[in-house]
Amino acid sequence: MSRKRILILTLSFGTGHVVASAAISQAIRQLDGAAEVRTIDCIQLGTWWFRAAYVWPYWMMIRFAPSLWIRLFKARQSRMHRQTVPAWLFRLGCYRVFRQIRAWNPDILVATEVGACEIASLAKRHQGLSTPLFAVATDHESEPVWLKEEVDQYFVPTPRVAEQLSRWGVDRTRITVSGIPVHRKFFTGASSEVVREKLGFPNDRPLVLIMGGGMGPLRMDQIVRELSTLPRALTIVAVAGLNAKIQKRLEQVRSQMPSDKSLTIYGWVENVDELMRAADVLVTKPGGITLTEASSLGVPMVCVNPIPGPEQTHCRLIEQEKLGVVARSMDEVCAKVAEIIDGAKPGTSWPLPEWLKRDAAEQIAMSALEGVLLSRTQEGIAYRTLPAGPGAVPGREARVLLQSLETE
Repeated sequence: MSRKRILILTLSFGTGHVVASAAISQAIRQLDGAAEVRTIDCIQLGTWWFRAAYVWPYWMMIRFAPSLWIRLFKARQSRMHRQTVPAWLFRLGCYRVFRQIRAWNPDILVATEVGACEIASLAKRHQGLSTPLFAVATDHESEPVWLKEEVDQYFVPTPRVAEQLSRWGVDRTRITVSGIPVHRKFFTGASSEVVREKLGFPNDRPLVLIMGGGMGPLRMDQIVRELSTLPRALTIVAVAGLNAKIQKRLEQVRSQMPSDKSLTIYGWVENVDELMRAADVLVTKPGGITLTEASSLGVPMVCVNPIPGPEQTHCRLIEQEKLGVVARSMDEVCAKVAEIIDGAKPGTSWPLPEWLKRDAAEQIAMSALEGVLLSRTQEGIAYRTLPAGPGAVPGREARVLLQSLETE
């Protein structure tokens, strides 16, 4: 049997969708080392004018006119919009993506972002592909744009999102409540003390981790200035991602820090799990991936500047499930951080939410591999629920099932 070809499409609005794609890709390779997995960032492969027309207006609204964005988002919801932009914009602006899909002819398409789902659906529709398409949602609120006849299976975080899709007409058998896919390392690892020693951070003072400045509107430098006024020693760690402007501002702030505060600045990092594990509190924008990663480690969050739409839903979820607090303004951030630090007791662990699934990436990966085998041997795709129970080793059942299918 030839190698299984799985193509993952994403759009790098921030890093969350890219992180989810990487988690699924790694899980596929762990389950089947011979599988060929490729990931395409449609923004990076799109034309410059596609980015100007599709990406830049979004970020301009988020940064400078959030009220305009929320009006647009609510209109898309209430009017059941089925596309974010006209199809021709994708077909012309992402023509290289369509060429790669046609040339590689994957066995399975996986889309981890709503625009990527639109592109994959267009490829199936206009290129006459019978390739199964899996849509992976990473937010706790959906929107009608996800609704595509070409999608064979939806993977969603919670029963609430499944109910949304079902209410909009998606057959319940096409929806799998898988959880949000993140890397396995967020569920296993060393203690906070060991990680701090490894990274060179002291254990005798609270550590505040700030994330969310990669592409979003979070003013990390302003947060650091406010934290530096707290009457206690602090270790502050800021992850600026790819935002060079924020990184430069943080470096200016560091030169003015009081002696009982330290500021460590990172750009793009691959060890977010270690930084979160070392933290006493995380100040962040409440994206779906960040929410899942922090919740898996039991790190309390102070959420600020949610993007109108799903991130506001995430804020309500965080408060309802006591996963952290929400700062309604930048002025509140410092008080909320102090509230968590001062209220923490030795050995305190924050609750793990019921919707958190440790094997989300493995379940999606297994479904993709199983989909390849079934689509090659029969018309259509059947889906099976992976067994899971106390003490189950994620992926073990999947490997057994995969081996049995390959020998049939």
